[in-house]
Amino acid sequence: MAGNIQTLAAGISDAAQVPATTNVSPNQRVSAATGTLGTVADVLIFPGAVPPFTVVGNWISPNTRCSVGGIPTISISSVGNCVNAVGVPTGPMIVKIPDSRVSAQ
Repeated sequence: MAGNIQTLAAGISDAAQVPATTNVSPNQRVSAATGTLGTVADVLIFPGAVPPFTVVGNWISPNTRCSVGGIPTISISSVGNCVNAVGVPTGPMIVKIPDSRVSAQ
């Protein structure tokens, strides 16, 4: 399913609707106007201030046809998994605010 690609960490939220604060990405080459394109290898850091205390998020379902350096990209249709400090899953991680000018499948 086509969708706009994720570029900002603050555009991603966990199950409690808390936005991510930092995006640790291996992609430093391909970027859009708002930042580097998100890939399935990205790890997102959450503040962990609101229950269920989500700390880290990893992607599960990336785009299938678009990749950056051989790594699939993340769009609005992608879903991830959030984990708290103990290692217990806290719910889905979704893209809420993608880059409006870049889309992929």
